[in-house]
Amino acid sequence: MMKNLILGALALLVVQTLGHAQYSLTVESAPAVGAGGTVYRFYVQMQEPTDRMSAVFGNDQASLLINTPAGVFNSEYNTSWNASGINPAFLPVFPDLADDTYATIGLAGPASTSGIAGAADPSIVEDADQAITPYFLTDGATNLTSTTLTGSSWYVLNTATNGLPDANLQVLILQVTTAGDISGQINYQVFPMGVGENQLQLSAVFDGTGTFLPSGGPGCTNEDACNYDVDATTDDGSCLTLDECNVCGGEGAIYQCGCADVPEGNCDCDGNQLDALGECGGLCQADADTDGICDDIDPCIGVIDVCGICNGPGDIFECGCADIPEGDCDCDGNQLDALGECGGLCEADANANGICDDAEIPGCMAENACNYDASATEDDGTCDYCSCGDEAEVVDFPLVVETSPAVGAGGTVYRFYVQMQEPTDRMSAVFGNDQASLLINTPAGVFNSEYNTSWNASGINPAFLPVFPDLADDTYATIGLAGPASTSGIAGAADPSIVEDADQAITPYFLTDGATNLTSTTLTGSSWYVLNTATNGLPDANLQVLILQVTTAGDISGQINYQVFPMGVGENQLQLSAVFDGTGTFLPSGGPGCTNEDACNYDVDATTDDGSCLTLDECNVCGGEGAIYQCGCADVPEGNCDCDGNQLDALGECGGLCQADADTDGICDDIDPCIGVIDVCGICNGPGDIFECGCADIPEGDCDCDGNQLDALGECGGPCAADADVDGICDDGDNCTDLAACNYNEGNAECDYLDECGVCGGEGIADGDCDCDGNVNDALGVCGGDC
Repeated sequence: MMKNLILGALALLVVQTLGHAQYSLTVESAPAVGAGGTVYRFYVQMQEPTDRMSAVFGNDQASLLINTPAGVFNSEYNTSWNASGINPAFLPVFPDLADDTYATIGLAGPASTSGIAGAADPSIVEDADQAITPYFLTDGATNLTSTTLTGSSWYVLNTATNGLPDANLQVLILQVTTAGDISGQINYQVFPMGVGENQLQLSAVFDGTGTFLPSGGPGCTNEDACNYDVDATTDDGSCLTLDECNVCGGEGAIYQCGCADVPEGNCDCDGNQLDALGECGGLCQADADTDGICDDIDPCIGVIDVCGICNGPGDIFECGCADIPEGDCDCDGNQLDALGECGGLCEADANANGICDDAEIPGCMAENACNYDASATEDDGTCDYCSCGDEAEVVDFPLVVETSPAVGAGGTVYRFYVQMQEPTDRMSAVFGNDQASLLINTPAGVFNSEYNTSWNASGINPAFLPVFPDLADDTYATIGLAGPASTSGIAGAADPSIVEDADQAITPYFLTDGATNLTSTTLTGSSWYVLNTATNGLPDANLQVLILQVTTAGDISGQINYQVFPMGVGENQLQLSAVFDGTGTFLPSGGPGCTNEDACNYDVDATTDDGSCLTLDECNVCGGEGAIYQCGCADVPEGNCDCDGNQLDALGECGGLCQADADTDGICDDIDPCIGVIDVCGICNGPGDIFECGCADIPEGDCDCDGNQLDALGECGGPCAADADVDGICDDGDNCTDLAACNYNEGNAECDYLDECGVCGGEGIADGDCDCDGNVNDALGVCGGDC
């Protein structure tokens, strides 16, 4: 027994050793995290830590075949054919993203998050008539085939450290998730000890899991063995026989259920399973949230959040359980003013362009004008359409920099385009080296979203933008794409590839939040590029190709070098350099321009004169028309009424001092006795003759509008003035009857009156006094004075 175990161990050792020597293909499996089915991982077994994995390929000489009749799982959240779209930051929210089907070289996620210094995401070439990328992008794809002369291959350069094996001397090359069988043939190129001259191109046929030797290697040569290898040329002692359970090399009926163990998920050999309440073979089919309530009667399979929603996100919105209502800018119902300030106090935006009047930037806003100002927000009437000449606008492949406000990251989004001449012109690459420096300076730092782990736009999955809107503000390199090639809608599009000097890498600029500069000035240099077959290298409807996006809160400047294939012909390639600062159109070095050093628009980089040279006019404007405006070198500024800066006052007088005439009556408010209207009763802004007596009500004590009063007998204006004892006899026979007397209807018939001091029946100011208080005049004649 011991002898057999030793011989078996030796045989296994021989197989493993020979397998290492032949760079065998190992296929391992595990249950899918959330997508269902099985995850198959394909590794190439290396011999030495310095061996390098170069490429996986297929062509008419070595077919690349993967058969998955039940279809594969491809997550909508990975828009790349490789693992670069499996951002670890998304896995807690979208766990089945880890089950995605993808091609790779040594990576299970983006190179930028792998922790492997010098790692690089793989690149791909493929026959457009037999593309292989759809297998990694289409949910339910059933096969991958590459059998043409052109063929296909995914690869990394020999400088990419993820081409080296892991601690198990393995390199991951493929992941496939399917609910059914898997089989096929994989071809791969290996550099033993990292030496490209010694490269090996190997083919391994596989079926399910196991270790598969490449063609021509050792194996079982006994045709009666259950593991007979038709491709083996030397017998390695690994031949096996079927046991009583029909398992090749199996140990017989040694399991709990005879020839098999209790299947995973079952609780006995009869196929029963635990129900949600832990009963083997019970009728409760599921209790997904493990709350002890069977799902078919559970009112909420999951958790009710604080907002009362089953499996809701909770109070994660800006306003708690709801988002900010459309049109508002905060949870208090405030809205943006013309300056974009939430609840701001901007009082005017006359031209309704969203910019407060006191913040407008005047300038020429006509794009076809010679002096077009991209930063202007209000046209000031200075557009010049003549001085630039017919030839001035014809520029070979200039660099165009445009801006827009960031969606959510703050700052400004700068987009860099190369302006093509023809629809068939192709953008090939952006580059930098010791002959042509690639420089981008952003002293305030750039915004790089944690949700794009790629240096290019392939990580900006449109499916994530509603949840993470500032992902659209990410800083990235590109060739004609603002997102993944797979979601661009451009047939034949391909994500760009990159090469860079490891000692002066440029990818950190597109991966590090707050990066301040990109520099490529070495002999090796750096470049991002697409092949001439990638249709995203062609211009858009505006004859432009996007090559770069940068978001920053400050200034931006530098130099961009790019390679263009006019009319798509590589032999006629142009390598151009354009120095830029902020926004605008920047001519590349060596193009046409003004070569006259005395001209105000002399172009030091121009090599051919295009007839665009200009001189300064009397207003010091380059190519201007001189003092042709109302005020000489300028027109009357908007809001003024003359060239001295005066404005119309309220009375329409230019430079007048009247500040306002609110009632437009031609009388300035500061001297207007009534700012409004005097009514018929002579009252400013009065109500008019609306009272019982016209402009007034009946005076208190009167009984009509004529001043009459009720007499003692209740008659209005009657002759009897009073009847104090209510005897029906008028009192005027016994008392004072003069209404002007201060003792009217009192005392006897003698009437008294108020004197000058207000005393009824008084004698007035005493002789020698000067007032009713007994004061006298002093020596200066002042009454009560202190002389």
